Amino acid sequence: MNKWRIPSLLVFFLALPVVGAAPAAAPERGVFHIAVDGKEIGIERFEIASVPEGVRATAELQIQMPGAPRMTETAVLLLRGGNEPIKYERTQKSPKRGSATVEFGPEKAAAHYKTAEGGTQDMDFYVPQNVVVLDTNFFHHYTFLVRHYDFLKGGPQHMNVLIPQEASPGMVRVEYAGADQGLRKLTATTDAMEIEIWATDAGQVMKLSAPEARVEVTREMK
Repeated sequence: MNKWRIPSLLVFFLALPVVGAAPAAAPERGVFHIAVDGKEIGIERFEIASVPEGVRATAELQIQMPGAPRMTETAVLLLRGGNEPIKYERTQKSPKRGSATVEFGPEKAAAHYKTAEGGTQDMDFYVPQNVVVLDTNFFHHYTFLVRHYDFLKGGPQHMNVLIPQEASPGMVRVEYAGADQGLRKLTATTDAMEIEIWATDAGQVMKLSAPEARVEVTREMK
């Protein structure tokens, strides 16, 4: 698959409600505008919705770098209870085709990759069940990083993450930085960089910034 990246750092169907059951939450839909050095280079359209298994997040990403063909990719993440990943699929549709599929078990995640050249590769990652999938360029995934953070506990909290595109498990240090611009601001720190995240009290990510990489991602306001 295309290895260009910037830092990495759900179709909604419901059965008829059962009498007396709590209504399902409405799906969260949004659009992120991705900019490098102040110039927009792509957009991500996403939806996070309730399904019988728990939560399904889907997204389409389009990136147009100067002098390069447009890149189009999709991602589908299924989670049990909204926190525990069950299955993840990423498909690159253009300019070349490739894919990554990860199925999560109680002790490990089994990944299957198909490259644009037609090759395949299988890999296993030993990660905990509550690992956070933060795949390259799919910024709606940071919603689940925010949801994992315990605001009552506060302070720095370390979270296990998996970046399927890079075949890379790792650890992220997340800390609440206080209220800013009417939103909750968090910082996610890795060995390589710091990513700033602004989210609503309900956990909706509104903005992300990676100052060292000169990347800023802003959510389209309706």
